Amino acid sequence: MPIDTSGLRSLSSPRRRIGAFALFLVLAAAAILAGIRVAFPEKWDCVVGAVSFASVDVPPDGATPEDVVRTYLRALDAHDGDAAAELYPPPNGPRSVACNVRAIDGVSVTSGVPSAEAQAGNGTVRVDAQFTIHVFDEAAAGQLDGRTGRNYYLHRQGLHGPWRIVSSGQG
Repeated sequence: MPIDTSGLRSLSSPRRRIGAFALFLVLAAAAILAGIRVAFPEKWDCVVGAVSFASVDVPPDGATPEDVVRTYLRALDAHDGDAAAELYPPPNGPRSVACNVRAIDGVSVTSGVPSAEAQAGNGTVRVDAQFTIHVFDEAAAGQLDGRTGRNYYLHRQGLHGPWRIVSSGQG
């Protein structure tokens, strides 16, 4: 059975060829960008920009709360979403800040006083951090460029469990 092509327009005019080529370019660019987003789902579904993804080693279970916070900030600086999420697990981990971090430097970490429960093996400890943060988009990150202070609250199960960040606030 023959196909009726009488209603189809020809691409013989230069204007139609340019339009078809432009549509092709737009669709090809969209496919490439979609492929980049799919290639890095473990990086917190961030928009991939001019940043490099580096790997940061998560500290061992015996690491101090201060080491955990330093490593978390290094993971944000390196755009290592896996390490950052392991140290500050979702749903509390601040994905919008992590996706918008350009760089973190000048990190200074001091220990807060652990609760009596933390000293006994279960409980929460506060760690204070001062650092300079540079973000791609201040509005999206909910964070301004510049020097800032944050209080990180860490918790562990038992005397030998790993410390993990459970919440944070402006310090």
